[in-house]
Amino acid sequence: MSLADQAQVADLMAAQIEVLLMDLHRRRAELTAQIASLQGQGSSGLTRIDKIRTDLNAQINSSLAAIDTLIEETETAARGLRREAGLA
Repeated sequence: MSLADQAQVADLMAAQIEVLLMDLHRRRAELTAQIASLQGQGSSGLTRIDKIRTDLNAQINSSLAAIDTLIEETETAARGLRREAGLA
């Protein structure tokens, strides 16, 4: 593969990573908004509803942690790609 081809592949990969990061950050913002909404609702006075809200909040927090991990891993991959492109 020529240097021009390698540069084109690196540029394409960088663009794909940026799109992925934008999507992950958007989804993170959506989850954060859902958490705020749930916390702002307060107690319903109904045990079942409050339990469902508590469980939903826990699941959203778990999803948020997973997205944070994906963002970190993707940003690390992007830094590695930039480093490799700089060395080429």
